[in-house]
Amino acid sequence: MRGWRVSKADAHRVVWRRDSSQDAVSLTYFDQPPRLPVDLGDVDGVRRYYRQGATQQGGGVIEIDVLLRLDLELVRTLFKFPQPPATTVYLGSINIPFADFHYVIKVQTKQIGLSTDRDEIVRQELLEAGEISQDPATGQLTGWFVDPYDPLILAQVLRSRADDAQYDPRFPDHALTRARSSLKAITDSLNLDEELANADAFSPQAADQRGDGNGQHHTDPDSL
Repeated sequence: MRGWRVSKADAHRVVWRRDSSQDAVSLTYFDQPPRLPVDLGDVDGVRRYYRQGATQQGGGVIEIDVLLRLDLELVRTLFKFPQPPATTVYLGSINIPFADFHYVIKVQTKQIGLSTDRDEIVRQELLEAGEISQDPATGQLTGWFVDPYDPLILAQVLRSRADDAQYDPRFPDHALTRARSSLKAITDSLNLDEELANADAFSPQAADQRGDGNGQHHTDPDSL
């Protein structure tokens, strides 16, 4: 967390902020397994579950993946939440589940401005390349907004082509780039102490039997 400062801490949660921006990172401990109703091996099921949570909060999916790290299966997500009149919040998370508890790391960044250079530049390039099209009468774009895992999904907020990771190096100061790079840095540097390394693995059956887990999808943009 070089370049970050602790702004809040208690027995279950630490929040860091970066003075040069409104970016925030939090690490939270929950004394119960996550209420994830599907096995982590069912990636499509995991994506449906987290997509539902983001949609209910008014957000859209950018990435939802199950990763193997330190012999653990982790869920890493990245969502966007438009906030009128002219702000977009990007919320990434790493859910680290165990049989009896779990940790959630969150990264939150904000992009101020209704229309950003990233969107405008990429949209124009794809229009000129014929990869997307625009109705001259209505201005509606075809092929610009699409769910990254299911092109048939229709939602109020969807990932745009400009949200693709390939454009991050061209827009290093954009909030999405900052969120994605922080998620990667945290994932790559993650370590577990001996107690956690030996803890029982998560299973949806065990979580159901506990019956006291929360219903959070960890997709609330105001949770930091």
